[in-house]
Amino acid sequence: MRPLLVVLHERALQSLTAAARFWDLPSTSGASDLVGSLYPLLTDPWQLALGLERIGPLAWKTVALLARLRTALRPSELARELGADESAVLPILRKLYSAAIVASQSTDDGPTLYLPTELARLATRLQQERDDPLSVEAGISELLDRLTDHELLELAERYGMRVLPTVTTREEAVTYLTTRLADPALQRDIRTSLSPRAQQLLDRLSSHQRPLPVSVLLSEPHWSFGELRRTIAELARWGLVWRTEESGRLSLLLPSLLTSVRVKPTHPQPIDLAGSMTHWLPTVTLLDLLSLLARVHRDSGAAGSAGSSTKDDSAQAATHRWFRHEPSEQALYVEFLQRIVRALGLVGSEGT
Repeated sequence: MRPLLVVLHERALQSLTAAARFWDLPSTSGASDLVGSLYPLLTDPWQLALGLERIGPLAWKTVALLARLRTALRPSELARELGADESAVLPILRKLYSAAIVASQSTDDGPTLYLPTELARLATRLQQERDDPLSVEAGISELLDRLTDHELLELAERYGMRVLPTVTTREEAVTYLTTRLADPALQRDIRTSLSPRAQQLLDRLSSHQRPLPVSVLLSEPHWSFGELRRTIAELARWGLVWRTEESGRLSLLLPSLLTSVRVKPTHPQPIDLAGSMTHWLPTVTLLDLLSLLARVHRDSGAAGSAGSSTKDDSAQAATHRWFRHEPSEQALYVEFLQRIVRALGLVGSEGT
């Protein structure tokens, strides 16, 4: 058993590129950059679980076996231990190796496969979760018990707790999160801050009202593997989704204590078109004055002025007004505006 970081650094650039392609990572030109992207991803329990689910049920069994035995095995030995044909196991092993989940080493009897140290520990944890799956009715304490100390303190800090390394205890974090996770107002604020895709997935889980198999999402064309990984990670970061098992498949769980929280839709609502105003507002008269001034200055080269407008001029001005009068009052209203313009000295006797 060897450390993952050492194993990754020993891989050829072509092998690292293939792993990045499996995980749908952005392409980079350097081996060091690829190792830097792959290591935190592979040591994340959510990401490893999603990668195994993408490969298939036999991948879970293979990794669980390697984690339990903690030794390197030849493909034929793995097939025998799994009780499967070697022809069925070989394609799974190739995918696991391509994803950088298993490592290979050469022996006199041929290549053997094993799990790097960090992944063996992580695979053991995931198998324990599968042996004791969470239910929709799981309480907060049961959920938080699934987290490591580091994950628990990180979640508490994200929810606003002041965490002091080596000082803040697990019990303090659990007590704090028990209140925060059950706060409907806070949950609504968090959901509002999520990306649109994360909100859509959370709404789907809420309406589904039971664990949703990841395999269902993987089969849907509008989800790329990379986008699905990132969206689930965004929800898990806030403790909104949890891992469980449904009919032997990895599933997303939204606990019932969180399903009652609803977020108002953020989609733009239809706007009613405003009709003509039927009551007077001072600001509307000001807008009409500005409209009249603009027309007077635009037509300043033409004959006539604001003080000598004809009925036709009044009718033309009426078509540009915000405040609608009865037809019989239009001329009087325009004359009223013209008197204000002259009284304020905004136009001269020549209408300029």
